[in-house]
Amino acid sequence: MRAITLVLLAILGLPLTFGGAYLLALGGSPFYLLSGIAVLVAGFGFIKRARWALPLYAVWMLVLLVWSLWESGLHWWPLATRLGLPAIIGFVMALPASRRDANGSLPFTSGLPVLATSILSAVIAFIG
Repeated sequence: MRAITLVLLAILGLPLTFGGAYLLALGGSPFYLLSGIAVLVAGFGFIKRARWALPLYAVWMLVLLVWSLWESGLHWWPLATRLGLPAIIGFVMALPASRRDANGSLPFTSGLPVLATSILSAVIAFIG
């Protein structure tokens, strides 16, 4: 399960980082680049089982939610495209199986912050 989570984080973080750098070079917003870096750093922390990895992803989800609402308003389609994959990854990261070590114990923080932000994002995207 950890491998799936890491692959999902890479699928999200790498295009955000490289696409965000390209958009920034064209004069666009730095948001995508910074988002990609945040997701990749959270993925690195997830690999290392760092206590800050899940809270970092949860904070990024909150920033993403605010930015998505600011940019799209309460329109379903733009919200779903911006929040869908990050919310799904958040749900996966919150699963205990994603956070277990080889001994079966949960070595780092609870998945509750990332679960809460994922649920909030999914509900707002669905309502919008």
